[in-house]
Amino acid sequence: MKRLIVVAALLLSGTAQAEVLGDKPAPVRTFAEADIAAIPRPNIVFTPTSEITGNYHKYHYFHREGTSFDEAYADVVECDVYASGISVTTSAPMVWTPQTGYGADPAAQAFSNLVFGSDIRRELARNNRRFCMGVKGYSRYGIDEGNWKTFNLEEGLSRAPQQERDAALAKQALVASGPKPEQEALEP
Repeated sequence: MKRLIVVAALLLSGTAQAEVLGDKPAPVRTFAEADIAAIPRPNIVFTPTSEITGNYHKYHYFHREGTSFDEAYADVVECDVYASGISVTTSAPMVWTPQTGYGADPAAQAFSNLVFGSDIRRELARNNRRFCMGVKGYSRYGIDEGNWKTFNLEEGLSRAPQQERDAALAKQALVASGPKPEQEALEP
């Protein structure tokens, strides 16, 4: 009987919490208009070439009409959490050593992770971010590498310092909530 009361109390507290929060979670942070105006707006205008369009899978940005900066910032931060800090273990040859017995060669494992790990992490991060922002209703637009680098992080083996990360996320939110891009949206 005690267990039933505890379960009922947990269910009711979850319902009450859901009613208070409503459909949308509270923004991570609220920005003053002056703070938003102080963020340098990234350039998203460029002339597409076949080389640039061939890299849209790597270099793209997101936008959703009718989204406030605070909402976009909360979404960008949440998707950044899903996209960063990915741990990758690459395969290494199996060897027998007297110290470890039969298993992956630790030196080969470390070397393989160093050589291939950063590319794999970046690809997984792009895919996670793309999926997350797509689920939130953002459209994806291609951009050239040079402009992309002005408001995105290219992390591989290490994480960018938090101040650099915060500045990049704020610029991404500015683009995501700004004027609708003139170019055509990409497939999700």
